[in-house]
Amino acid sequence: IIGNAQWLRNKAIVLTHFSSRYKME
Repeated sequence: IIGNAQWLRNKAIVLTHFSSRYKME
């Protein structure tokens, strides 16, 4: 899949965002 790299990057950003939010709370 061509968009696999972009999907993985997007997933990583979302994971980091959620992790940071979870840590703040």
